[in-house]
Amino acid sequence: MIRVKCTANNDRIEEIEITGDFFIYPEDGLWIIEEGLRNTRLDKGEIKKTLSMIIDQHNIELIGSKIEDFIEAIYCACSGVCGD
Repeated sequence: MIRVKCTANNDRIEEIEITGDFFIYPEDGLWIIEEGLRNTRLDKGEIKKTLSMIIDQHNIELIGSKIEDFIEAIYCACSGVCGD
């Protein structure tokens, strides 16, 4: 389960907090992801592009979850549009 608290303004992520039942390595990877997603446009493609870049640049491993799980949770929480 991935839980996201998000504040958005002008179709961009302002603040984001990600919690849940998943593992990320290294441990500070979650903080890096949250910081990197700030100011990202609220578009699934942009979220995927930014998240993929962060994961690749910082050698972050998602253990027991997939990037698509994070994209869906982030988009739903930040845009209010879920399950499309």
